[in-house]
Amino acid sequence: MGVYTGLRFKGYVKPEYREDFESIAMEGEWQISKHQLFRNFSYQAEFRASFIPCGVLCYMPIQWNEPYEFDRHYEADTGKWVFQCSLKNYNEEIENFMNMIPIFVEILEHLEVRHEEWQKSKFYELVNGQLREVNHE
Repeated sequence: MGVYTGLRFKGYVKPEYREDFESIAMEGEWQISKHQLFRNFSYQAEFRASFIPCGVLCYMPIQWNEPYEFDRHYEADTGKWVFQCSLKNYNEEIENFMNMIPIFVEILEHLEVRHEEWQKSKFYELVNGQLREVNHE
């Protein structure tokens, strides 16, 4: 069957990527972007790219179902993007997404990853253009 991994994100897309980002942010249409970075992600993830950000929550803690805080939305003028999703991370789609964050995100407010079998989530911050794991209880 496979196990699910959850992903929660709040951040701001850099201005140079905002123009055609809404189709990615709201529909997971990475493959139609004018930016090669996003098209490459679509190819790496094969048919599963749209699960980021559009995968439904499966087997995540009940707190993830609390209303509104991580409901998917995107503000084109500020670049603010918020979502939560889960997917079977067969081809390291989540890791590939995380590798892109330092390139297209200017401010990262929240990045959380939780495998359904883990007792705790892993949290990350963006520091000097690098993602690093932080202890966040």
